[in-house]
Amino acid sequence: MSYAAWIHQHAEQMATHALRQRERDLVTQAAPKVRTICLDMLGKTNVFATEPTTLEELIRPLATIMERGGEDKKMETPK
Repeated sequence: MSYAAWIHQHAEQMATHALRQRERDLVTQAAPKVRTICLDMLGKTNVFATEPTTLEELIRPLATIMERGGEDKKMETPK
């Protein structure tokens, strides 16, 4: 009975921890791909000041690319 009470009291904390861990796992998997995109679009490999751990940190360099709208490298139109 005490285990059930403990689980009931800590369910939100356990769910939050699981979500944070899942976010870290996703960010860890996606970070190399974001670096490749930034290298192609911005010519930079050091797009993260520190290793990203949240989706917000991961997406920040991609937002920079979108804000620039291709100012740095213009795509050639097919002939």
